[in-house]
Amino acid sequence: MRFLDTATRLNRSVQFVGDRNIELIDRAQKFLSKAANCASIIHNLAGMRRGEPIGFLMTQSSPDPASRSLEAHPLSSKADAVLQAANKIFLTYGFSAATTDMIQREAGVSKATVYAHYPNKEALFVAVIESRCEWFANGLDDIAFVPGNFRQTLTEFGRAYLKTVISSDGLALFRIVVAEAPRFPQLAHAFYRGGPRVVIDRASEHLARAAATGDVELTTIGIEAAAQVFAGLVRSEPQMHYLMHPEARPSPEQIDQWVSSAVTTFLRAYGCKALVKTSPALG
Repeated sequence: MRFLDTATRLNRSVQFVGDRNIELIDRAQKFLSKAANCASIIHNLAGMRRGEPIGFLMTQSSPDPASRSLEAHPLSSKADAVLQAANKIFLTYGFSAATTDMIQREAGVSKATVYAHYPNKEALFVAVIESRCEWFANGLDDIAFVPGNFRQTLTEFGRAYLKTVISSDGLALFRIVVAEAPRFPQLAHAFYRGGPRVVIDRASEHLARAAATGDVELTTIGIEAAAQVFAGLVRSEPQMHYLMHPEARPSPEQIDQWVSSAVTTFLRAYGCKALVKTSPALG
């Protein structure tokens, strides 16, 4: 425990150092890493004495960087400036080409400030993913279930999802995550949990309500699988099109047509007869 106590005090001291003490920051990060490793070993040895499996203990004592919660640590003005700068730099240059120096200059803060809030580039990128996904999830939470008019709920949900997926920033973030997933799977995991997984969860909630009111029949496919089908119908062709044609931008009419087609196709498969109205896009 002395390792961890010393590491904690050393980490706090980072808050007060300036640009001339960057070497101290690096030493602090290395010391923190060694302290965490020592704590993990001690924890595992204690677990062995209790007969607990080591693999489980290591998983619990060495959390994925993507598990950081921004909500648990409200951002100061400088931390927010760093996050906004990181968002711009990452989406402009990609993860590999971006550097903490570039983010520091864009934010107008010292390196000490950057490292005080985010220990490395990976943590910064996870924070960017989490902040953007949180904003998107909040937008989905504003969509209300309308009993007897589930088509309206699906349309609003699909439109919000598709606009985000094919937005310039949404496409840029998707490209970066896919490109870096083999080398940094934790980044891809953070993106999936905060983006696609949230869509499935929110869609499942609406579908569960619709199944309870008789608006849809999902006993054969299941609620979560149906949510995955709907998300795929909304996203598939538009996302692929704009990934391959980054210079093109959709019109509001195009978005409405894609969403209408997805909603009508889904309701023809799983909706009650009252909801299956003919779509102009499908005839």
